[in-house]
Amino acid sequence: MSHVITVYRTRYAPWKDGADEREQLGVTVEEYDGDPDPDEAAEGLGVVEATVLRLRELFCTEPSTWPRCAPGVMWYVESDPYQDPYTGELTEATAHLTDFTPAEEQAVFTALTRAVGQRR
Repeated sequence: MSHVITVYRTRYAPWKDGADEREQLGVTVEEYDGDPDPDEAAEGLGVVEATVLRLRELFCTEPSTWPRCAPGVMWYVESDPYQDPYTGELTEATAHLTDFTPAEEQAVFTALTRAVGQRR
């Protein structure tokens, strides 16, 4: 993998009375390939398109630096974190791009925010 998408899934305890924030219960880390797989490459997808596809599959489409792109320092957060209806625990995912050029990061940002920007 030359382009890596690192996803951090953080679990938080339910809110407690008087607490300023939720207690963090743990973090898991997963890595995904940002490069197109052979089938995607055969269809003409490049790094940017494959990365956008992966981020959408992971529901990590909200940039941390909206409304501007900040290559090297931004990440994408899950648009709707999962809250367990029985325990109240919250799981939130953030996706971080590694080994992408500033131009590739800008293209990913533009592709993910194009439609969003028209609504905001």
